[in-house]
Amino acid sequence: MDKILSHVELSTATDGKRFQDLIEEAILSKQVKRLKRFKPTTTDAAHAKRLKKEKQEAAEAEEAEEEKKREEANDPEDSLKQLIMARQKSRQEHMDSIINSIAERSKGPKRKRRPEMNEPSEEEFQKIQQKISKKKK
Repeated sequence: MDKILSHVELSTATDGKRFQDLIEEAILSKQVKRLKRFKPTTTDAAHAKRLKKEKQEAAEAEEAEEEKKREEANDPEDSLKQLIMARQKSRQEHMDSIINSIAERSKGPKRKRRPEMNEPSEEEFQKIQQKISKKKK
């Protein structure tokens, strides 16, 4: 039963009884023959032993994870990594502000143009031409 539980993905010791029932059905319907090694692995004691072992492994894994977290919190390399990341972020923000200011300047008003001169009306134009022609004579 231990081999079955280790080969079936995501199975746990609590699945042992369910797998045992399925295998017993298959044996009774003569789809599978009974092996001598199957009987001792399906007893209540064997099932309890698997559950106890699984709980112990889970507790060890939790303890190892907590230890790793404590080590990471005290790790000087981690603080150095955080300093480097913060510096990179500030540099990136600085470059972004430079790029934005350049973009703002290029969008801003271009060179000032001369104000458009109002053309004189036809009457005014005629008067000006007469003055000029009088001065030439």
